[in-house]
Amino acid sequence: MLENDKKSYESTLEEEKKYIQAKVLREQAEQEEKQALARLQKKRNQGDIFEQVKEKEKSKKRTEQEKMYEKRASMLAEIDYQKKIDLEKEKAKKEVQTLKSTKGMANYAN
Repeated sequence: MLENDKKSYESTLEEEKKYIQAKVLREQAEQEEKQALARLQKKRNQGDIFEQVKEKEKSKKRTEQEKMYEKRASMLAEIDYQKKIDLEKEKAKKEVQTLKSTKGMANYAN
């Protein structure tokens, strides 16, 4: 009987050992899967952050270009305005010269 008990006990120990080993393997597999998922999530987050940075840079560049275009348009408008002022000054000079010359002619006629 003792021998049967010993075999039964050994059999039970062997089953427990197999059960524990299987449980350890399952837990290791679960841990590896969790780590793999964590790495994947980290990659996704890095990708998302990278995309956000790229979009922010594009937006900043677009804003800077718009400011440059507005400044350029303002400068061109100022140049155009200055040209009109210069033209009006020239017209005024010519009119003054014309008036002076006709006034001078009128003085000679008298």
